[in-house]
Amino acid sequence: MKNYATQTGKLIWKNIYGSPLGIFQGPLKSAMNNNPDLASTWKGRILMNIEMIHPNEMKNMPIEKSINKIDASFRSVQAVKEAMEMKRFQIIAEVGQGIYLPEKSTKYTVRIQIGDFFIDTDKPKSHGNKYNRWHQRFEFKEVLMPYRSIEEIETVFIYLMDADKPICFWKGPAS
Repeated sequence: MKNYATQTGKLIWKNIYGSPLGIFQGPLKSAMNNNPDLASTWKGRILMNIEMIHPNEMKNMPIEKSINKIDASFRSVQAVKEAMEMKRFQIIAEVGQGIYLPEKSTKYTVRIQIGDFFIDTDKPKSHGNKYNRWHQRFEFKEVLMPYRSIEEIETVFIYLMDADKPICFWKGPAS
């Protein structure tokens, strides 16, 4: 039996993105749930192993005569155990100011979210005509995540928040 962790690549985490829970129906919700590039919310992660075998190769593959089920099961368990192992990532962030914000006198906060980890700023130190200044540097944080690399984390979301409601967002690669 194949050892999927070594013969077909490693098990990898893939993030799932979609619409926020507050959007009940409509084309925007469908677009976000059907196209992760448009999505505004991290929904979770799944552990994957994808293998493609060319149809011609399948015809020429030898049939294994005996399968050591205990060994195959142990290798599969080991591969999953390695994929579930938590790795330390270091995060530091600083939020300066926002201009041309949606409302003239609202005191917004900013949320930085990577997977299920997030940090929120305090209310702004000053605010005015569509302007908020937070000038907040977050302490160095060490976060445990099951990803093996920054590329596997994929996306960082930065939300402009009105209380606990996201108003708008920016997303970019964690790398």
